[in-house]
Amino acid sequence: MHGVVSAGFVSQEQVRRREAARAWRDQQIAELSALTNRTHQQDEQLRALRLEREFQRRAEEAAQDEDDDEQVRTYFQDHENRAAIHYRSLNLERL
Repeated sequence: MHGVVSAGFVSQEQVRRREAARAWRDQQIAELSALTNRTHQQDEQLRALRLEREFQRRAEEAAQDEDDDEQVRTYFQDHENRAAIHYRSLNLERL
């Protein structure tokens, strides 16, 4: 089934396209930033590209924070489960 991608799965092609788009955007920012006399249209394009880059950075940070939060929740759940099992084993030993 081509074109159907499960949630959370990113294909190598999607990664490659995203990286190519990022490289193009960063190149455009560099070229426009280097211009000493930008037109109004070039200034607007540069501003939009910088906003897009900042939005992408924040989105990636938020996704990483969610991953980190999930790892912390899993860590504490594992410890709670181990503590509960240990507690139950101690109570069983007393019987």
